[in-house]
Amino acid sequence: MSKIASYKFVYPLSHWARKVQMDFLIKRYDSPLLDDGTYMIHYLNPSDRNGYRSILKFFNDDQSKLEKLWNRQASIEEYNALYSVIPEICMSYVKLGLFPQVFMLGNNSHNFFEGKMILGCDNEPCFAHVHIYGRGDPTYQYVHGIPLGGVVPGKDVNLRDKSTYSNMEEAQKLIKSLL
Repeated sequence: MSKIASYKFVYPLSHWARKVQMDFLIKRYDSPLLDDGTYMIHYLNPSDRNGYRSILKFFNDDQSKLEKLWNRQASIEEYNALYSVIPEICMSYVKLGLFPQVFMLGNNSHNFFEGKMILGCDNEPCFAHVHIYGRGDPTYQYVHGIPLGGVVPGKDVNLRDKSTYSNMEEAQKLIKSLL
């Protein structure tokens, strides 16, 4: 039987997990289930527009409190907070005519070593977050001028296969459509 261990890594102040990219922000969610000023942010994935992909993650403006969210098991309250807003986010995809697919991730920043799963690695923190991916015809423009991209329903979604935004206007148009 394996055990889970958490290791503390120091991530640079410029690391993507420390920031909110305001150009990609869809909505902030506060929850009474979260402590110490922690909240959730829903934003377009800035590095992948396939399936109009978005992410819901925890955030805290205080960097020391943000770091406490990393490289550990999430609490039941944190999972409940994440999943309490997923239905609303899914409905924004449904309104576009898409089937929302939800992926619960830990950033794949964990390793297995000497019978233990190690949460976090030297270049990426491990933290509970959710990716939402719209399933439909990849060639169809569910948002005018922006083909969905990705793979046809029935094929596995490869979250590492990425397509970038052609410009910020495209991203802003998607954000408005998902509000």
